[in-house]
Amino acid sequence: MSNNYSKCGSCGQPSSALSRFIEPTNNCTECGGEMVGDGYTMVLHCENADEKNYEFHEPDAGPIYCNFEDK
Repeated sequence: MSNNYSKCGSCGQPSSALSRFIEPTNNCTECGGEMVGDGYTMVLHCENADEKNYEFHEPDAGPIYCNFEDK
């Protein structure tokens, strides 16, 4: 069975809005930190994200990225 996802012209990754669920990343898009959680029992979140930003989210929400600022 083949999928009908279009591919990104530069990287070849699926460009579907759901591509983050098809090929999850292990790194935060903001800081490059490790993503923690599994999306089933704990919300997927950046290791550097403030707990107050994800502690009350349902487990299948997210992913939650940090608010990385280069100071």
